[in-house]
Amino acid sequence: MLLGGAWLWRSEKKEVSWALLAGGIAFWIVALTGASQLALARYAAEWSGVLALLAASAWLWRYLSGRLAWRALGYSPWLLWPAMLLALLYQIEERQIFAAGWQNLAWCVALPCAVLMLYRDDAHLPPRISRTLHLSLFWVVLLALGMELFWFVQSLPWGMDAWRSGLMMAAGGIVILLVHAALRRDLWPFKCWPALYGALALAPVAAILLLLLVLANLQDGVVFQQRYLPVVNPLEEGAAFALLGLFLLARFSRRFLPSPLVKYRAWAPVVLAALAFWWLNGGLMRALAWYGEVAWSMETLWHSRLIQTCFALFWMLTALIMMLLATRRRSRREWLCGAVLLGIVIVKLMLVDSARGGGLARAIAFIGVAILVLIVGYFSPLPPQSRRRKMKWMKAVVWSALLSTAWPAFSRDKAPETPQDYATGMMLEATGSSPWYRVSLPLALYQQSAWPDLRDVRVFNRQGDTVPFALTAQKTPSVTPKTVALRLFPLDMSPVSPREGERRGSESFVLRSKTGVEIHLESDDVNAVGQSYLLTLPEEMTAAFSAGATAPELEHACGQLAGEGVRLCQP
Repeated sequence: MLLGGAWLWRSEKKEVSWALLAGGIAFWIVALTGASQLALARYAAEWSGVLALLAASAWLWRYLSGRLAWRALGYSPWLLWPAMLLALLYQIEERQIFAAGWQNLAWCVALPCAVLMLYRDDAHLPPRISRTLHLSLFWVVLLALGMELFWFVQSLPWGMDAWRSGLMMAAGGIVILLVHAALRRDLWPFKCWPALYGALALAPVAAILLLLLVLANLQDGVVFQQRYLPVVNPLEEGAAFALLGLFLLARFSRRFLPSPLVKYRAWAPVVLAALAFWWLNGGLMRALAWYGEVAWSMETLWHSRLIQTCFALFWMLTALIMMLLATRRRSRREWLCGAVLLGIVIVKLMLVDSARGGGLARAIAFIGVAILVLIVGYFSPLPPQSRRRKMKWMKAVVWSALLSTAWPAFSRDKAPETPQDYATGMMLEATGSSPWYRVSLPLALYQQSAWPDLRDVRVFNRQGDTVPFALTAQKTPSVTPKTVALRLFPLDMSPVSPREGERRGSESFVLRSKTGVEIHLESDDVNAVGQSYLLTLPEEMTAAFSAGATAPELEHACGQLAGEGVRLCQP
């Protein structure tokens, strides 16, 4: 009834007709939703039925608008575009894969209907509406395919990060290549709006590729259980497709930039060159880390002499190529860009490579850079700004840079010591993690050292780098002598009779006190005969003289007392 009223009022009052038409279409969509719920509640999602029925309704509205000469109704079929967008967003929210489920058959109805309708009625639409319909339909298809690819790469197992990034970059580059191939062949719908499809429609793809090229270059590129190859690997091949696609996009879109953006047209080659240089650096680092067995971490890569030397030579070679090409093209801007990169390399050599000490890697870096600087100074002078003006001071600058680069290579800095420089060595084990360790040196180290103060001893870590250390000698504590009062008993010592000595079997002596007490001593070391004394020691000293001690044990005990600083004196 609302649609009939809108048709009746179409010539009298357009406002009333538009209002009735909007209400009638709204009730029509509600009816389609109810019919979908009744028919597909047990089999598929309700939105799929609504989308399919709305596609059929769009063709019905198109037929009635032509049959009834109702222009306002002729705009209703284009409601299929927002319906497809809403259905797509619903599927993305529910993470429903487009390649699975009966409900996705609705797209097999809606997309062909939309494409066929746009093909037939595009010529009768205003240009602004036509561009909007073309662009929105292209973006809906791109979003659907992009989400399908994203869900696929997310399902890949662990260790497939290179495949994830490589597939996404390759897909973006292939989309750009296909669009430009269609533009060259004048295929529909690309030939209708070539500037739209060749520039603005691919802007989201270009933005995603730029982000992927920057972030994916931080990956190591290693695939689980596969050998890494520097060029033939998923990450590098995907980046090649992405860079090629961006190059074609930048080359084509330069002709169709809006007037406010024309002044930024010259920045496209600069951005592409920076991206290519960034990716080449990442590819070089991945190759060096793999074949040089360097762990993929910021600290380890930064302290690798192999990587630092190769990067210095690569940057200098890039600067040389830029400056040679700039000289042939007579472009001062490109030449100055190469000169800036050359200056960065020299600063890096002075601040980074020189700070790591001498060695073969440092000498190779300095000599190689010096040779390349000499080539630059000879084959690539600064292009003249004008014919009358010549840059005579350039030779002085080049020679100064050459001398400043080559001089540190021949400096007198000693090469760093390594464990192979020493004849003997031993392992020191330290438990726990601490910035400082205190260990006791084994006795064998003192025996093998050529110097009493151990000046020829060095400490190295597992990587072969020297570790700072300090030697601390253990000093014997000084003992203060102390006086102990002892009681002395004078004794007369005389040898025993020969018969008694033969019976005992050794040389014996007898000590007789004045009271008649006799003490027999059997010792080969007692030779003096005469006055002797009997000592009584304090209880704290009697432990050194155990009962039944032999002569050597007694001497050792007396030595211990002397070592403790005990002096015997008569009271």
